[in-house]
Amino acid sequence: MTDHDRKSKTLDTVKGLTVPTGRILGLDARGWRRGPPQDGGVVGWYEKHIQGGITVMLDLDPGIFTGMISESPEQTLGSVTISREGGGWYATDVLPFGELSAIAFSELVRDLESLRS
Repeated sequence: MTDHDRKSKTLDTVKGLTVPTGRILGLDARGWRRGPPQDGGVVGWYEKHIQGGITVMLDLDPGIFTGMISESPEQTLGSVTISREGGGWYATDVLPFGELSAIAFSELVRDLESLRS
């Protein structure tokens, strides 16, 4: 983790990357879960609960349509944030990545980089 990463409240290493929705769903095997469905049943982020009650959130665009995954065959990845309250788009306590241990940060980056292949 660089000094910039420690202070930053967003991680943009995969921001703008477009991947098949199935690849996002593959994060389930690494402990990630879909965020709760929002308006129209769209899941707008994927999340993972990690150390010390912290939740990692990865924004998705256009999002995963609950019950109609084939309607959104690709996702463009957004920023990654961490919070103690979770909440995706509604998180008000977004934390700097320095709140994570070096191991937790490394595992997070590994999970994100797995989306490239």
